[in-house]
Amino acid sequence: MTPTRQPQFLQRWSAQLLLLGVLCLIVPLVHSADATPKKVELSSFELADQFGTSHRYEFPRQKPLVLLVGDRKGSEDIDGWITPLKQHFSATADIAGIADVRGVPRFLRDRITAAIKKSRPVAVMLDYEGTVTDLLPCERKVANVFVFSPRGTLIEAVSGSVDDGRLATLRRAIEAKPPTGTAEK
Repeated sequence: MTPTRQPQFLQRWSAQLLLLGVLCLIVPLVHSADATPKKVELSSFELADQFGTSHRYEFPRQKPLVLLVGDRKGSEDIDGWITPLKQHFSATADIAGIADVRGVPRFLRDRITAAIKKSRPVAVMLDYEGTVTDLLPCERKVANVFVFSPRGTLIEAVSGSVDDGRLATLRRAIEAKPPTGTAEK
């Protein structure tokens, strides 16, 4: 190497090493933040469905609440969840669906509502403002199923398409009873 090229070579390597060092510090912080489950407490909320009917959910309530939440891509997974959830939990939990439509501009909302109305004959609450979905640790592009205790505390969450393992996880959460004489935290 010539003496004039050596400083440029060293500068480039120094910059790359500095960037690598910064990434090595940041990546563990990001992963450790994601690994800690987010504590979620729902308070009473009200959302309208695609037919314009308002649905209000109050806490505390008599039964746990199972919320199916999905964005456009996640709605494909939600279809597989509906029947098994109703078969297994309709007697022991309330079940509701929320369309995560937070990013839809106001001028397109009527079209999106009409499209959902056409494709979904059963009520699905539409959360355009993030009233509920901003509080939940939703994964994008997959179905998200959340189980809330009668007091509104998130007690279980699964994401993805339905399978026996995820259903068993939800069953354990819904059927779990706090030990006698203890209060839910």
